[in-house]
This record gives sequence, structure tokens and C-alpha cells, in this order.
Amino acid sequence: MFNINQKPTFTREVQIPVPVDDGHENQSIKVTFLARQDAELAQYNTRTLEGQKQMLRDVILSIEDIVDDEGQPVPYSPGLLEKLMSWTFAVLALLSAYSKSMADARLGN
Repeated sequence: MFNINQKPTFTREVQIPVPVDDGHENQSIKVTFLARQDAELAQYNTRTLEGQKQMLRDVILSIEDIVDDEGQPVPYSPGLLEKLMSWTFAVLALLSAYSKSMADARLGN
């Protein structure tokens, strides 16, 4: 049975391709997202970087597996999300993970 009033969430491991030397190093984080309805997602102008960031602010509920320079875990906070989103490559990886998960859900995969 489908619960029409649900607020579904899902957690994904997100690979972030961090630029290093002549290539990239994939670093992973675990992100819990809020699934939004199409009409809600349509309000964001995801053709702009600021529109992408605003959507991510609204759909990301938590992030895990982030450490500081000493290897100590960093707890999730809105400030941590903003710091992560200061890197375009992180924004693109987060958007890709969310979009792929939502598209897979639409296709029933």
C-alpha cells in the first residue's frame, strides 16, 4: 500500500571527485535526502549555481563521513553544508546523486 502523505527520505553514498594534480580522487560521503514532489522541485532554477545550492539546502537532511584535517569526524550542520557547497565539484556530485536517485525511483528501479 502506498502512503500518499509520506515524506520519504533516502540515504546514498555520494562520490565526490576532488581535483588533485593531473586528475581526481573520489572521496565519499553519506547523504540523507528528502524526496520532493515534481511541483516542489520545479520552483528551483537549477540552471544557476545559486538555484542548485538552494535546492540542495532544502533536500539534504544530513551528511556523514566528513572528517577534519586531523581525521576527526565533523558533525552535520547548516554551516558544514555551506562549506561543502563552496566547491562546485561537490555541488555537482550532490545534484547528480539526488537526481539519479529520483529518476531511478520514477522508473521503479
